[in-house]
Amino acid sequence: GSGPTALAEAVGAHPEALLDLLDADPGAQLVAVTRRTDCRPNKLTKGPTRCTRAARRTGLEHSTKHRDDVITDSRQAPLLSEARAAYVRKMAAERIQRAWRAYYVYCRENADWMTATWMCATMIQAKWRSYRVRRRRRDWAATTVQRRMR
Repeated sequence: GSGPTALAEAVGAHPEALLDLLDADPGAQLVAVTRRTDCRPNKLTKGPTRCTRAARRTGLEHSTKHRDDVITDSRQAPLLSEARAAYVRKMAAERIQRAWRAYYVYCRENADWMTATWMCATMIQAKWRSYRVRRRRRDWAATTVQRRMR
């Protein structure tokens, strides 16, 4: 089952035994070497770390079991996914239609207000543009006067 293994139970009961095993591991007795890609001369690689050795020793390796189960399940259930996709499409279409109808009703109810708003916006834009043109002319004239006075 999914309970702890015998090794995990033994390590839980006597953790010092695991540390003794790790310290006695012949793979840990590698000679210190510098890496060619490491430009720092004082950094040495002395083989695998104690944590890595503990993980390897206790069987705590990376597992892809759950990922593989998900992939297998997704391959075995295409019929369910087709039915679900059809349901999702139907619900999406209904939501879109509901939203469109509500927007259409809103536009009909507020048509007068929206038209007045558009007209006001057009008038404001026209005023701003004429002001901007006049302002540019005045700024240019002021710049010319200042240039000639210097």
